[in-house]
Amino acid sequence: MKSSADDLVRELLKTLVFARKDVDNLMLGHTPDFISRKYDPVLGYVYWNCRFTNGMDGSTCTYTYEPSHLGTAGARLMIANANKQCRVNTYGDSFTHGDQVNDGETWQEQLAAHLGEPIRNFGVGNYSFYQAYLRMQREELQNPAKYLIVTIYDDDHRRSLQPLMPGWGTRPYLKVDAGAEICEEHSNPCPTPHSFYQLCDPDWLYENFKDYVRVDLEKYSAAGNEPEK
Repeated sequence: MKSSADDLVRELLKTLVFARKDVDNLMLGHTPDFISRKYDPVLGYVYWNCRFTNGMDGSTCTYTYEPSHLGTAGARLMIANANKQCRVNTYGDSFTHGDQVNDGETWQEQLAAHLGEPIRNFGVGNYSFYQAYLRMQREELQNPAKYLIVTIYDDDHRRSLQPLMPGWGTRPYLKVDAGAEICEEHSNPCPTPHSFYQLCDPDWLYENFKDYVRVDLEKYSAAGNEPEK
């Protein structure tokens, strides 16, 4: 018989099961709930061209990305001095990307105008530091820059330990044992389009992510708090 803890883990994971239409939308880059995201077999997802109402005073922002040789989105559209050689690439989460501001309004664009040369923006909202690191490895093979800026903010390091993102999909992650000084790299749990649809299967979610949910439950229980769904 399953323990009450296992029952709670299973019930929590049931709330994270994806509808097939949501997976379809992620495959196509049509996610109406936020800035559009598209499935990426290595990184989990990248942002995708869209307009979304999340700017100041309810304004609609435009998000556009350069084409990538991989068929996914590349850097955010460069505007200031875009015809000149680029020597700076930036990587990180939403603070790097510039969520809630239009193309041409990011801090990269302002700095590019000040320096008189373009700056590439490879930031993506909700990325972990490990995702940003892997994107840097991939992009520097195709668009190398002399200078790199990699930002770490708030809980980016904690996200590196979380392979499942409710409503967003999965991502590559790390397993860390600080006491033993061990850090293991793990690839995206859904490395193919076919495997990505397993997010619709509650049993698959339970078998693959039960340990991570159990750890969170134990952590919140020890702190006297309720876990967030």
